[in-house]
Amino acid sequence: CRKLTATLIRVVASVVSAAFPVVAAYVMPLGEAAAQKYENNVGLRNGYSFGAIASAYFTAQFIPAGDGFWGAVNTAATRAAVSYDMSYAIDKALGQDVSYSLRDRYTGIAAAGVGAAIGFIGSGGATTSAGNATTAPVVQKVA
Repeated sequence: CRKLTATLIRVVASVVSAAFPVVAAYVMPLGEAAAQKYENNVGLRNGYSFGAIASAYFTAQFIPAGDGFWGAVNTAATRAAVSYDMSYAIDKALGQDVSYSLRDRYTGIAAAGVGAAIGFIGSGGATTSAGNATTAPVVQKVA
């Protein structure tokens, strides 16, 4: 239940970012920070992943959204992959004890792509914002 709550915090940030792409670069890192704060409060995590927060900002800000269904799916999957890799690199460079998991990375990529597809279909295909700010939650073990 606790992991689900943290994931829901990240999902709310993604939905708000998709609805209002102009604020995506600010909402995504705030959502990630809020999810990490919750995880710290309930004992799921010790400390914060600056890399996850920074990568949420950079992927929302600098990876452009694609057009149409496959554009939305591709954007979400690309942002998830870049976010995971960037988060790992930043945290490792800062000396945090993090682990790289291909399973977690590919699960995040798949979840982001499916979420973007559902969002695009749910919007009736009238907008491409379903993939504009979709990033998968970065799940890395911080010791």
